Amino acid sequence: MDEESVKKFFMSGVCIDDDVAFERMGGLYILTSIDTFVASTDKPPLMGWRSVGYKAIVATLSDLMVKGGEPFTIMISLGLSRLSRYELSELSAGIYYALGRYGLARCLKWDTNRSRDPFVSVGGVAISRCKPPGRSGAMPGDYVYVDGYFGLTWLGLNILLGKYSVEELDHSLYREAMEEFEYPSPNLHLYPPLVKKTRPTATIDSSDGLAASLYQVARASGVDIIIEDLPFHPMLGRLDREIVLKATLYGGEEYRGIFFLPGARAAEAEKLGLIRIGRVVEGGGKVYLDDGSKVPEKGFRHVF
Repeated sequence: MDEESVKKFFMSGVCIDDDVAFERMGGLYILTSIDTFVASTDKPPLMGWRSVGYKAIVATLSDLMVKGGEPFTIMISLGLSRLSRYELSELSAGIYYALGRYGLARCLKWDTNRSRDPFVSVGGVAISRCKPPGRSGAMPGDYVYVDGYFGLTWLGLNILLGKYSVEELDHSLYREAMEEFEYPSPNLHLYPPLVKKTRPTATIDSSDGLAASLYQVARASGVDIIIEDLPFHPMLGRLDREIVLKATLYGGEEYRGIFFLPGARAAEAEKLGLIRIGRVVEGGGKVYLDDGSKVPEKGFRHVF
């Protein structure tokens, strides 16, 4: 079974099949989310523990903020095996770097336990004055927007896996790819005011990769999505087209927001700096490039 199959055992009307759950309390919506970083599946051998701490936090914050939530607290559970004091200090530094970068100073609760496979599990709570958009509201005629470019995280991961060396890449590209993989920089501060102002029909973050995230919205909304402009990072333009396609569509862990907006709200989105990449049409849950070719549905899934 894969992770989606496992989730179905626990859904049964109790849990919400989205990245965020929410409840209305008076004039506010209370949003909750949780994400877990597991060393054996998520940490390449050469990845530092500072990056682990940073990405564990950003994974949860991006889920909350792309739905319009303003985080006010997190809870962290650590499972540890053998870590030196230096590695622990690096893990802690990464956590507080992310909290500082995105303006969240409060951690309500810590928990630790012993685990053969180290993990960092982060739960977050946020508030919003508008109803959080789900995955199922995208409509034919909507435009698809993102807040930045894709592809560097894929390249950074493959550098750590030994598939690319500094000799094969321009030094500046090598450095940027490593930085973006270890410390991805989505514009999370932009998301809550953007959701409040433009009221997207659907939103999702790109932690599973651009293609996989678009497929999740397409299936949930019962529509097709056409990618008109591939949002690859300009520095990738010197690489082969097939590599650029793979890096842009299947990287993952960019944590960038993907927003679906009616045409009437497009001008507001562009004023806020979003990049239009495609449109929504009638269909049954598929994603295509502008030339009509179907985007293969690929992406990392845990298998049990």
